[in-house]
Amino acid sequence: MLRTARDDLRGMARVGRRMVTGAFRAPVSGRGADRGRARLPAGMAHQLPAFAVIGVFSTLAQLVLFVLFRLVMGPLWANALSLVITTIGNTAANRRFTFGVTGPRRAFRQQLEGGLAFLIGLALSTGGLALLHAAAPGSSRTVEVVALVAANGTATLVRFLLMRAWIFHPRRLGAGSGPAAPDARAAATAEETGGPVS
Repeated sequence: MLRTARDDLRGMARVGRRMVTGAFRAPVSGRGADRGRARLPAGMAHQLPAFAVIGVFSTLAQLVLFVLFRLVMGPLWANALSLVITTIGNTAANRRFTFGVTGPRRAFRQQLEGGLAFLIGLALSTGGLALLHAAAPGSSRTVEVVALVAANGTATLVRFLLMRAWIFHPRRLGAGSGPAAPDARAAATAEETGGPVS
């Protein structure tokens, strides 16, 4: 799991660095298409866009719920409750659309494992809010929301790495996990052999 997470971080760093320096090239077909391209780890090319879209909607939903709950409770409780609700939806959406896993098999276990990502996100956002109110008591709702967005950004990266390297890793999905199972096995083979991402 640690090796997969490390390789994912390196792949994203390579692509980010080439995008910033202008050296990134969009995929093209034909001979030499892979020359000069920033390679992502197996499966990540199609997983990142879906994860990003789901993450945007989850973050917006969590912020809306936080502001609403904040009307009747303190910031830490409002943050925890809004995170619980959105994490359940986020895990289910990523299971289906990012990693292509369908059917009820292992769904409950994967939700429980997604709870670990929830706890990490809760620790980051709660710690951020606690530090904010310790440093600047009586901070406005706007400042609280900004602090939540910053904490959620870090938690989102950790959640993606956990989902790829652990919860929805091809070796753990195996056969019978829905129509994506063949792709999962192909991704696992590519990771083991170091072959190109299809």
